[in-house]
Amino acid sequence: MPCPIKLDIFIKAGAHTTEHEINKQINDKERIAAAMENPNLKQMVENCIIEED
Repeated sequence: MPCPIKLDIFIKAGAHTTEHEINKQINDKERIAAAMENPNLKQMVENCIIEED
């Protein structure tokens, strides 16, 4: 990514029976670091957060 970005992603309260566990996993920095080593996943994330002109 061109600049450091921090995103906190949370499942909406009541939207899932295991929302707490999902929120914990999806915001785990070690899991994110490992996932970002996958070039396809990294490109998908970058496409989601790119700023439009």
